[in-house]
Amino acid sequence: HLCSGVSGRFFKNIDNIESPDWLKRRLSLIGLRPISALVDITNFITYDLGRPLHVYDADKLSGDLVIRKAEQNELCKTLDEKEYSLSSDMIVISDDRILHGIGGVMGGLDSGCSINTKNVFLEVALFDSISITKTGRKLNLQSDARYRFERGVDPTSIEWGVDIATQMILDLCGGEASEIVSDKIKNHESKVIIYDTNLTRTHGGIDIDINEQVSIIEKLGFKSTPLKDSNIEIKVPPFRSDIEGSADIVEEIVRIYGFEKIEPISLSKT
Repeated sequence: HLCSGVSGRFFKNIDNIESPDWLKRRLSLIGLRPISALVDITNFITYDLGRPLHVYDADKLSGDLVIRKAEQNELCKTLDEKEYSLSSDMIVISDDRILHGIGGVMGGLDSGCSINTKNVFLEVALFDSISITKTGRKLNLQSDARYRFERGVDPTSIEWGVDIATQMILDLCGGEASEIVSDKIKNHESKVIIYDTNLTRTHGGIDIDINEQVSIIEKLGFKSTPLKDSNIEIKVPPFRSDIEGSADIVEEIVRIYGFEKIEPISLSKT
C-alpha cells in the first residue's frame, strides 16, 4: 500500500536545453527559478496538473531502479544537497549501489539532471499520503512533491502523467522514447455517492433546483445518474480525493451557487 503503482519510460539522445521563454515566464510568475528544460518540465506538470514526477540521469545509475523500504539509518543525499539518515518505514528509490531518492518527497543528488544530461528515466509513482507525511515530518523536509502526495494525487495520473511528460520532453528536448514500463498493484475504483438533493436546503441553508445542482457538479467533473425521487447517484472524479460523502457534495454545490445567496437567519427570538 506504500506505493500502489509506478510507471515510466527511458529517453535517449535528448538535448537538455534552456527552456523556451513561455515556460520560463510561467514558472517565474509563480516564484520558481527556471533551471533547464527537464527540470522545468517536471516543475510545470507538478504545479499545473498536481502530478509530481521525477527524471533521473540514466548514465549516473548502476543497474535498475527499485522502489523499496529503507534500511534503518540508511543515508540519502538529496537535491537540496543535504544528507538524511532514514528509518525502515520510509520509501526509497535505489539502484544496485546507492539511494536515488526519498519516495514522494525528494530526488537524489547523485542522479540529478544537468545541462549535459543525454539519457534519462522518467518515474511517475503513486505513494501513500500518510507515509509521505510521516517521512516529511521525521526528516523535517518539505517539498512540492510532499505537499501534493500527502494531500492525495489523481491515481489515474500514473498513465496520463507519463504521456504528458513524454510529449513535453520530446517537443523541447528531442530524442527517442522507449515503451512505457509500469507496475500497477491495484486498479482505481471510482467512489460513488448516493446523494439527496434536498440536502442543500437542510444542510446548506439554501433551496437549489435539482437541475441546477446537477449542472454544477457535472461542470466540476462529477458524473451523475438520476435515481428515484430527489436522489441522484454521483461518481466522484479520481482527482477529488477530498470528497468523502454527501456533506462534501453540498459544499461543492453551494460554494459554486454562491454562499452570499444563503439568507441570514437571526438566532435571537426577537
